[in-house]
Amino acid sequence: MTKNAFEKLLWSIALPGFGQILNQKYIKGLLFIFLEFLVNIQSNFNVAIISSFHGNIDTSIEQINFKWLMFYPCLYFFSMWDAVKDANRGQENSSFLFLPFVFATYFVTIGLIYLTKILIFGVLLGPVFLPMLFVVPGVLIGLVIRKYLTIFIKIRTPYLFLNKNNGVFFIAKNGLQNSLPLLVNCVELPKNRMYGDMLK
Repeated sequence: MTKNAFEKLLWSIALPGFGQILNQKYIKGLLFIFLEFLVNIQSNFNVAIISSFHGNIDTSIEQINFKWLMFYPCLYFFSMWDAVKDANRGQENSSFLFLPFVFATYFVTIGLIYLTKILIFGVLLGPVFLPMLFVVPGVLIGLVIRKYLTIFIKIRTPYLFLNKNNGVFFIAKNGLQNSLPLLVNCVELPKNRMYGDMLK
C-alpha cells in the first residue's frame, strides 16, 4: 500500500466518504457520508459508543438498533476499500486488495450477531469493542489468502503471449517484455479472443 493510499485509509476509518473526497470522487464521497449518517443515527451507534466507553455495556446493548447496525460493517469496510483502491490504482501490489476488507466485514458482522453471547475472560464487550476485536482475525485471514492467491497466480501464469499480425506480442507480469527466453513456460493464447483488459 502506498503512502497516499494509507492516508486515504486513515481518513476513511475516521469517517466513510472522506477518503473518496480526498480522491476527488466527490459524488461518491458525499453518498458514503450520507449513508454513514443514516445508518449511524438509525442504529443509535454513537449513543452506544459513548455508553460503551463509560463502561455501561448493558446500556449500550439496549440502545442499539441491530436491524440497522448490521448494515454498518459492509458500509464501513467497503468505503475503506474503495478509497484505498482508487488511491492505489495502477500499483503493482494492488492484486486482491479487497480481501482483507471483505474478511474484516465478515468477521465484524459475526461479532455483531454474537455480541451478547461471547465473553472475553468473563467480560461482555458489547456492540463496540467486540466487533473491533473481530477486525483483527478478519484482516489477518484476508492478508494470508491474498498472499497465497498472489503466489499461486504467479506460479500458474508467470507470463503470457499471443500471436498478433503474424508476430508475437508478450505480456509479462514480472516487468520483462519482448524477450525471447520468455517463450519457456509460456502459454499461447487463442487468436480469436479479445485481450483489451490485459493490454491496458
